[in-house]
Formats: sequence, structure tokens, C-alpha cells
Amino acid sequence: MSNFWKTPMISQTAEYCLRAVICLAGTHGQPRTTHQIAATTKIPLGYLSKVLGALGRAKLVTAQRGFNGGFLLQRAPASLTLLDVVRVADPSRRVRTCPLGIHGPNLCALHRQLDDHAARTESSLEGYTVAQLLAEPGVPPLCAAARDTNSLNDSPGSHSGDSRCSTCATRKEKPGSPTPALAASAWPRPTANLT
Repeated sequence: MSNFWKTPMISQTAEYCLRAVICLAGTHGQPRTTHQIAATTKIPLGYLSKVLGALGRAKLVTAQRGFNGGFLLQRAPASLTLLDVVRVADPSRRVRTCPLGIHGPNLCALHRQLDDHAARTESSLEGYTVAQLLAEPGVPPLCAAARDTNSLNDSPGSHSGDSRCSTCATRKEKPGSPTPALAASAWPRPTANLT
């Protein structure tokens, strides 16, 4: 199989940015420490500090000092698109000019097709907010958190092993074995109006 199909559409750093933002969006304004975020999102602690720094420079998260300090989302989840978060780590993948320097802005059929694909991906990410992701019924917003009994709410529950989730699809557990997780009701869900 070609490596083209194994190449992710977004970088690992962009996914980490998404995980951190989704984790913070589910806390309803309660600050979370880097240790809490790392445990919930499965982001290595050292790398998480860099991710949170980048999110802070982009004005998506803020740090709160003190005894009850930690990180908070700086924007409402309903106004924050997935593309806003991805852009913190990944520049646009649009093909504006011929990468070979041959055609200038007049793209060949191959590069026009790649640009069209990148445009559709950006449009899809731009059309979906963090609040919509949190509100999706029957699917936890972060699979790693749904499988971890020590995440934000420390509530055990069950996860259906949804095949859309890459973590569940690749887990090494024996068939039929119970999976520790957060109960669906334990996840803080957005209220009717988050703006």
C-alpha cells in the first residue's frame, strides 16, 4: 500500500491541540491542570506544555494562576471551529501555485485535485464547532477519556467500542472483555446556548 494513504490529514500536534481544547470545553469553566489534561487526553506531559503554549499564543486558552489554577478555554465552544484549533499547529494545505514552479497560479490537473481536496477538508473543519462535537449523541468527544476511569469526572461507565474511533478499533483487549470508561451522562454536555 502506498504511504499516501497513511499520511494523516492533520499533524499529530494539531490533533493534540484538538484533544486539549475538547477536554477544556467539557469542564464548564473549571480550570484543569496540565496533569489532568494529560491524563484525559493521553498527550505526553512534556509535549502538552508546548501545545498549551501554542493555544495560549493563539488566544484559545488562558492560564489561571493560584491554588485553584489551571487552563481554561478563552472562547465559547460554540464559536470555536475545529479549523480554528487545527490552524494553531497546521498551516493551510491549499495549493496556491505550482509546487514545481512550472505553471505559476495555473495548476495542473493533479495539483488542482489536491487543492480541491484540501479546500473540502478545510470547509468541513470550519463548518463544525467544538460545541457540536461535545453534543454528538452516543459518542464520547474523546475516546481516550471515555476509556479511562481516572479522567476528569472519575466516573466509571461503558464505551461501546465505536468502530469510528481509532483508539477503540485498535485496542488490544480480548473480545468481550469489559472496557473501563466514563458514563455518557458523566460527560459535561453543552447547554442550549453556549455563546
